[in-house]
Amino acid sequence: MGNIVLSLTYKGQESMRIDKYLASLNCDELYSRSLIEKIIIHNNVKVNGMVVKKSYQLLLNDLIDIEFQEDTSSEAQAENIPLTIAYEDDDLAIINKPEGLVVHPGHGNLTGTLVNGLIYHYGDQLSNERGASRVGIVHRIDKGTSGLLIIAKNNLTHAKLAEMFRNKQIKKIYKAILVGYPKADSGTIQTFLQRSKSNPLKIAVSDFGKNAITHYQVEKYFHYFSLVNIELETGRTHQIRVHFSHFNNPVLGDRLYSSPEEVATRIPSNYKKRLFNLYDNILTNQALHAHKLEFTHPITNKFISVESDLPDYFRKTIAWLESNFSIDD
Repeated sequence: MGNIVLSLTYKGQESMRIDKYLASLNCDELYSRSLIEKIIIHNNVKVNGMVVKKSYQLLLNDLIDIEFQEDTSSEAQAENIPLTIAYEDDDLAIINKPEGLVVHPGHGNLTGTLVNGLIYHYGDQLSNERGASRVGIVHRIDKGTSGLLIIAKNNLTHAKLAEMFRNKQIKKIYKAILVGYPKADSGTIQTFLQRSKSNPLKIAVSDFGKNAITHYQVEKYFHYFSLVNIELETGRTHQIRVHFSHFNNPVLGDRLYSSPEEVATRIPSNYKKRLFNLYDNILTNQALHAHKLEFTHPITNKFISVESDLPDYFRKTIAWLESNFSIDD
């Protein structure tokens, strides 16, 4: 735990709500609106010696005293897990996550996660905005998905990145191999998503829930399969996997929203043994890769564009498709 103490004098010529004023300071200690609201609710903010509510209207020369405890502890333990760093500066890093690596500790995954590796490499130089077991984590990708993930090194950067994600200011490009072909060479899928009522591990398309928007462009066709580029406008849990499986084009290798047996029914019977060999030896998770990130750096305003090469499993799967299901030009 770290003790934060701030003393300020309001110099505005017009009255202003205390919560809005503190948010406008853009300082490292008061890194998010949620933190500001929390410390006000817990009576950690005084004006002229009196505890105030967030709606308090500041007047010229009001004296503001702030004191609160910042949680800097970490429940996750450091582990020497190799990290591939695609980009790094004083405020953030972009990690190229391998498929099969869980992002943060949770039920059944207390060790061996990306967070354990981050703590080993960065120590306490990580944001703790999302709690002690998710230090540095601004967004996440599924265990079975490979590719680029932004890590925040401090809470101010974390809060700004989170706001950028909410405002759709971070461009996220994925590559995926689908079973079958989408209805058009390019298009947009927009649905509502919510937790499946029949299987709590799955997300389902629904008449209610969170709005989800996926843009896609087919890069290459094979017999019975297609390689697509995908841009996420929103970032819902399992969004790509759910959207394409909903239209009968599941991501190849995705055992939650399809199965090897189901995929086998869509190819000639003499290729089924080869398909099962692919699942057993190459494609142990879904063929889905977070390929590219583009955004304006929240602190330096520098334009950041990072691409990740296709990992070994993805390249081998494409080679398998070329060998077995290539379409002659």
